[in-house]
Order: sequence, then structure tokens, then C-alpha cells
Amino acid sequence: SGIRSAVDVTVPLKRNIFARMPSELRGGQSFGIHVIFFTQGVNEKQLLADLGIKGGDPQLQDTINLNSLGKLYRFYEKHQEMFSMANSDTQSTVLGVRKLLDELRQTLLAKQPRNIDILTLSGRICRLMYGLRLTSCKSGKDRTAMSCTLEEVLLMKNELSLAPDNFEQALDVIRRRGTRLTNTEKNIGERRYAFSHV
Repeated sequence: SGIRSAVDVTVPLKRNIFARMPSELRGGQSFGIHVIFFTQGVNEKQLLADLGIKGGDPQLQDTINLNSLGKLYRFYEKHQEMFSMANSDTQSTVLGVRKLLDELRQTLLAKQPRNIDILTLSGRICRLMYGLRLTSCKSGKDRTAMSCTLEEVLLMKNELSLAPDNFEQALDVIRRRGTRLTNTEKNIGERRYAFSHV
């Protein structure tokens, strides 16, 4: 409900989860969501846009990402105490987020074509600040699957100590046998990814 610039969303919760919510939220108090949008095209159309072919304009993507980075820095500065309180190693969390923000800034300023580091870095920052993140491509299956499976294996590496020698193998197994193939089957009736080549 609501209007375009102020949407009200009601989220149903199980009783046991609802009982653990702060009393203000159980009483119906609303809260805001900060939306920050990073975009990175990775298909053949993005390659043409990066090269300025067929009316492509890579500056639009750069502008969106740099504006979003500014919002993310401001959010970090305003709320760093809040998200660090939930972590036992507060100082390293705050410094880690700041380091990743600076790394994301350098990545954006480098303006490398089809740089997926923009997506992986922004995802790590979001996770450290206890945010929620969505990933989607136009169809919500092929490139989304590649991004989601990469993130899963990065989490295995960063948080579960997956050996570096096993990274590519784990990524291959998840992509060939994982649940993202079920998503493609629901979309196109087959358990396969569809990619185009230039």
C-alpha cells in the first residue's frame, strides 16, 4: 500500500519470530529502508555499450554506481556504531567495511568494462552492515545464477575456510548441480543456462 515514493510493506512472520521482535515493532511501529542500487552489465550488450557501439552509454552505469557509492558512504558514517555493536569484533568490522568501501571506490573509478568486482564488493559490504541484498538480471535466471553461485562459493571461501585450490571445483559443482538450475527449469522448461556470444 502507500504511494510510489512511500510504499508500505507488511511482512507476515511466524509467532515465535514475531515474539522476539522489539515491542515497538510488535506494536506496529514502521521503519524505513535505505535502498542503494549498484549495476553492472555483464552480457554481450554491455560489451557493446562499453565500446560505445549501437548507442551504448557506459556513463549512465558509472553515474548510477558513483551516486550509490556516495549514499553507501553516508549510510556507513551515520550508522557505523549501530551495525558494529552486533559484532563481537567491533573495531575490525568497522575498519573492514571502510576498507571495502575504499576498495569499491577505486574499482568504480578504474572504469574497467564488465567488472563484477563491483557486485561482489557491494555484496560483502552489505553483509557486514547486516543489510539485505538482491541480485537480478533481465530474466532472473542466467546471469543471476552466475552471480548467486559465485557469491555462495565466495561465502564458503571467506566464512567457511574453503581451500583456494577447491574454489573453481566448488563453483563448477554448484553451477552444474545446484538449485539455480531448478530456477531455469521453472522459467524455460529445461535445466540449462542460455548465454549469447558476440
